[in-house]
Amino acid sequence: MIRCVLFDYDGTIADTAEIVEKSYGETVKKFTGHNVTRDEFIDVFGKPLSEMMSFYNKDKVEEMTHYYREYFSRYQDTLIRPFPGVVETIKKLKQLEVKTAIVSSRTKSGVEYGVDRFGLNDYIDLVIGLDDTKNNKPHPEPIIKAMGLLDVKAEHTLMVGDSPHDIIAAKEAGVKACVVNWSLFDKEKLQSLNPDYIISEINELIKIIKNKDR
Repeated sequence: MIRCVLFDYDGTIADTAEIVEKSYGETVKKFTGHNVTRDEFIDVFGKPLSEMMSFYNKDKVEEMTHYYREYFSRYQDTLIRPFPGVVETIKKLKQLEVKTAIVSSRTKSGVEYGVDRFGLNDYIDLVIGLDDTKNNKPHPEPIIKAMGLLDVKAEHTLMVGDSPHDIIAAKEAGVKACVVNWSLFDKEKLQSLNPDYIISEINELIKIIKNKDR
């Protein structure tokens, strides 16, 4: 029985690829003159911001991060939106008495801003952000911490994400892994990590959970 669903944020709940790519590209170009390609962006998408910046200039991570966040904040209200069906599905999970949390490599405040904007404050039980753990995904620590705070066991938990980091962290934590098919990441690479489920629409989670209840 699945009693808890943990969600990644960027690329899973929130369609943030456009604004993250623009913010990252503008930041790297300003500080290094380099034009980030789509493949280069996908390689770092989903990683903590400091790692994304240090990939191009390890000496100016703090300055680049500050510039990125300023650029991001100017456009987030117009460019960030939930993926289709996400809000309705999370509300349905609450009706089914399934615990929910977001486990993200974004700062906690950044995730909470999105949760509030999407009207999910009453439906997300917990947010684990970049600043809540020593290690981030693909390390299992964020998932393990979420389970501890929600008082659920690994065998009753499902991690839903869009990246290899989500799948690896889930498996290391001993929970079921579900990958979304709208991911920017290479589909063959994701499948090679053997997630337990691959879904094309978020509402497929309801069927998975109901089948597990039988």
